[in-house]
Amino acid sequence: MPITYGDQIPQIYDGVTGDVTLVSIHPVEDHDLAVTALNVSRYAEPGETVAINATITNFGRSPENNVTVELLVDSSVVDSTTIPSLLSLESSIVYFSWSTTTEGTYNISVYVHPVPNETYIANNMKSATIRITYAVKVLFDQTHRTDRIGSYSKWVADMEAAGYIVDELYHEPITASDLAGYDVFIIPQACYYYSSFEISVIQSWVNGGGGLCVIGDDYPLIYTDLTDFAGITWISGGYEGYTSDITPHPVTTGVSTAYFGAPLSELMVSSPAQDIIRSYGTVMLAVSEVGAGRVVAIADEDCLNDWDIDEADNRVLGMNIIDWLAGPVDPKMIDLTTDKTEYQPGDVVMLTINITNPTSDTYRVYVELGITWPTGDGITMFRSGGFYLTPGFSVERTVPMPIPDSFIVPSGSYEYWGEFHDYYTDQLIARDTVSFDVTRTSTTYAEIADLSSELTDVTYYITPK
Repeated sequence: MPITYGDQIPQIYDGVTGDVTLVSIHPVEDHDLAVTALNVSRYAEPGETVAINATITNFGRSPENNVTVELLVDSSVVDSTTIPSLLSLESSIVYFSWSTTTEGTYNISVYVHPVPNETYIANNMKSATIRITYAVKVLFDQTHRTDRIGSYSKWVADMEAAGYIVDELYHEPITASDLAGYDVFIIPQACYYYSSFEISVIQSWVNGGGGLCVIGDDYPLIYTDLTDFAGITWISGGYEGYTSDITPHPVTTGVSTAYFGAPLSELMVSSPAQDIIRSYGTVMLAVSEVGAGRVVAIADEDCLNDWDIDEADNRVLGMNIIDWLAGPVDPKMIDLTTDKTEYQPGDVVMLTINITNPTSDTYRVYVELGITWPTGDGITMFRSGGFYLTPGFSVERTVPMPIPDSFIVPSGSYEYWGEFHDYYTDQLIARDTVSFDVTRTSTTYAEIADLSSELTDVTYYITPK
């Protein structure tokens, strides 16, 4: 269906949605140009090129030639273009680009110059605002029957008071373009499963530097789908009440007590995740660093929604979560590397251990180093005494780790791990791992039924490759 005048009221029919949009209410003129659409981002960073496009429509009875269209920023003309010809009831899209290095809010307008004898000019301009800022950009998921953002109005108000930009996402499936440009993606208690495509998009975005916050307790399997790639899974459980069982971490800075109102789930963590708040032994908040990004999981939505955010130090916790998710990945407190990734029995692994404290806090800790074998079993090789890890502390050591030239060393993937623990509570503060492969060249280990410390009573088979 084409554009029609109807009862002297020009209309645009959308062939995709079937919507009819009223674009002008006035008698049909011989000459009547209009800006009928303007598309421009709501936000951009200083120096970023902003793409702008506008639709120009000729509602007049007469065709028009050499139509001049201008781009204005804060009422000043910064660019212009010409449409060679525009037939009656025809539309044309014009494109502009603009950038600035100065933060602020700007008024963007597209203006089509009136042609001779055009008397109705109220529709010759459309305007929109754009904010140029380095501010943190937060996106609330409102798909998959999540909690409504209005339930978190106090938390959102705190973010906006800090200058953060908060938007909502209402359509699905979630795509890479939906998350592009945002620093933090919040999923507040989803009730429907995410597709494998959406999960892949979210994981790729996190690995590329995004910060994911998953909140909720009603449907642990849904949340596990979203966070298990980061070492965090959800199970039914949880324990309500006030807790001071809190591990030092940027997310818990200034948080001496947290309150969880009505949890129905708890968290299970594995490398690289870390539990940092517990309630009566159940993990209620965990963090993880994956690729260049970060993940926070919270097993109770009430602690951050308007119901309980004013309890204990929950309000401080809420802002710390956003700041940590949006911030750059800190240097690791413990970092393990090897000189190679592949070895043979008899080789020596040069294991480098780097210990730093990039935070402003002082910790009393002990260090453990261990190895995990291809079977999944392993041992703790070393445990230090307690020592103080002061701000700015940094030390690096390289240790030779010989691989025995013996049939008891099977081919496969091995992993060295290192951990910092709180000296007084044994809580994990930081962990890192490094993997390497051992490949036999002459014989293949097939079976060891039993191996005592004296290598007695052994049943094995060695076969040539």
